Amino acid sequence: MLTDAPSQTYHSNARPVDDLSYMNVPVIHIKAQCGYLAGYGDTEYIDTLPTMPVIVDKTYHGKYRIFEAEGDSMDDNSRLAICDGDKVLAREVRRDLWLPKLHINDWYFVIIHRTKGISIKQITAQDDKGNITCHSLNELFNDYTVNLDDVVEIYNVIKVVERNMRL
Repeated sequence: MLTDAPSQTYHSNARPVDDLSYMNVPVIHIKAQCGYLAGYGDTEYIDTLPTMPVIVDKTYHGKYRIFEAEGDSMDDNSRLAICDGDKVLAREVRRDLWLPKLHINDWYFVIIHRTKGISIKQITAQDDKGNITCHSLNELFNDYTVNLDDVVEIYNVIKVVERNMRL
């Protein structure tokens, strides 16, 4: 049906921001996680990884990575869930800070295990022998223990930087 109504002009209410700062962070996709285990200490390998720009409000120090979550072990249908396919920004926890105790009440962690690969978990306990209890938010998954001697890197999860909202 045709109409004689005047056409409406739409104006964008989005405006560019002049003072934004970004940092380009290496992304470890699900399919690249095996390669990351072999090359995590190799700066040439890290330089080949794709990067994702993340808006920052200050200068950050340390080593950052974006990890893609796989599976539903951290999905309990709450607002704190980390869902399959989410990309999380994480900052490395230096090895000299692992003992006597990690700050387990403040963060989720990305744990890079020497043989078991990469996992995102809540750490619920740590003993004086370096054993950590890894907990999934999804109650269908059991807790398990990992010794820090078998871990090559640990990262604090800072935030989810990408989530698909498909129904």
